Amino acid sequence: NSGADILLGGLVSYDPSIKISILNIDPKLIETYTAESPQVTEEMCRLGQSLFQQADIIVSCTGLLKSGGSETLEKPVGTFFICISYQQNIYHYRYFLSGHSEQKLKTLTQKVSDAIIALLTSTIKTDSP
Repeated sequence: NSGADILLGGLVSYDPSIKISILNIDPKLIETYTAESPQVTEEMCRLGQSLFQQADIIVSCTGLLKSGGSETLEKPVGTFFICISYQQNIYHYRYFLSGHSEQKLKTLTQKVSDAIIALLTSTIKTDSP
């Protein structure tokens, strides 16, 4: 078995130009809300569905790992947005993570994993007789 049985593919788009040119995010959406926002994260998730049509789960993340991005008082460094598309629903998550960059990424990865497992588990319980 190959990894493709589990992971169809992925796209890392740190720079807004990749979000625009590859995912086709409307530049006005980024200009209005910033590249690190729940609105852009949701649009990344929606457009990811068209890129990875065979996928059962689509995950998109944006966030402020370090200073120099779109941080504000309401959205400080350490703020992350996640959207997960699963069974025709989009689930939204927002986290504030502290620590150094590597620790934030490790925690974010765990949060994404936990959210996916929770969605899969709740579906299994719902589908059970």
